Amino acid sequence: MAWLTSPSHHRWLEAESLRLIDFARASQHQDGGFGMLGADGALDADADVEYGSPAG
Repeated sequence: MAWLTSPSHHRWLEAESLRLIDFARASQHQDGGFGMLGADGALDADADVEYGSPAG
């Protein structure tokens, strides 16, 4: 699996990480917490807002 350490794979990982962060940033609700995103990447105004941490 030499591709795991290839420079092109590392560039892809970096680009994909930034793309995912940008996508997730849209889930922040203006009143605090996070909301669900629709298929278009926009915040779903009708969905419930989550206030808990997904890590805890």
